Amino acid sequence: MKALVLTCILCAVGCETTHVLAAKPAMAAPQAAPLVAEKAVGDSEQDPNNYEINLNTKTGLKLTKAYKARPAKTEFAAFAAGCFWGVEDEYRKEPGVVATAVGFSGGHVKNPSYKLVCGDKTGHAETVLVEFDPAKTSYSKLLDLFWVVHNPTEVNHQGVDYGTQYRSVIFCFNDEQRKEALASKKAEEKAEHLEDQIATEIVPSAPFYRAEEYHQQWVENGHPSSCHRRKKGDLKPEL
Repeated sequence: MKALVLTCILCAVGCETTHVLAAKPAMAAPQAAPLVAEKAVGDSEQDPNNYEINLNTKTGLKLTKAYKARPAKTEFAAFAAGCFWGVEDEYRKEPGVVATAVGFSGGHVKNPSYKLVCGDKTGHAETVLVEFDPAKTSYSKLLDLFWVVHNPTEVNHQGVDYGTQYRSVIFCFNDEQRKEALASKKAEEKAEHLEDQIATEIVPSAPFYRAEEYHQQWVENGHPSSCHRRKKGDLKPEL
């Protein structure tokens, strides 16, 4: 069968991405990206505004509508589940989520531009950084949402979005999160609606580089969420 190649119009704002619709490839066991030292690249491939978010200062994280100020104690979680626009929107509506940002994690290039990441050259995954209030929600609840906002059985793509930047990843900030993520994945593997084995990687947290400003809170700012995703409570993804 000849592959049908479509060009995503929305990606034109940052890069030109090609989507290939073809027969589903044979399922391979997911392999975590190798841990490589980050390196600087040419100025044309970097964006100094795509800075690494400092979890101590929290600069670059936008409060959700439910919070006018941060609680005294917050914690962090990070999830890659395909195109970050719709995924961030679902987390921003989740009770107990204080603030979010979208960006890139798990790669080997500092301050990558969206265009460079779209070229599948940096090893990064499109990621949502979530700051949450442990008095109002739990990491376990955030994991539950992760499994329903995307299809975790797809390898290096979600729907028509193809590339390693769309892979499914849980970035763990400590050993407790890693244990919870592994247990949650094991429980999800028993779900009857899954058509294949889960491809989600569970890896230690990596530097998180905030994406360009126009990506932040994309849906909340009035743009259509036309990325391939699931909505909370749905079994079938939305195109």
